[in-house]
Amino acid sequence: MPADGGPGDEEPTEEVEEETVPLDNLPKTGESSPIPYYLLGTFFTVSGLMALKRRNRSNP
Repeated sequence: MPADGGPGDEEPTEEVEEETVPLDNLPKTGESSPIPYYLLGTFFTVSGLMALKRRNRSNP
């Protein structure tokens, strides 16, 4: 049995229409190309390997 016992104890419901957003018009969220990161990583890897080779040559 409801607390007050009356039919007005139910919460009112409200219907809300959902708008569909076209996917081709969504804004960019700052996602950039990963290519600069790949190039930077390759540069550091090659530089490190070259430094190791030079260090090994100078220490017989």
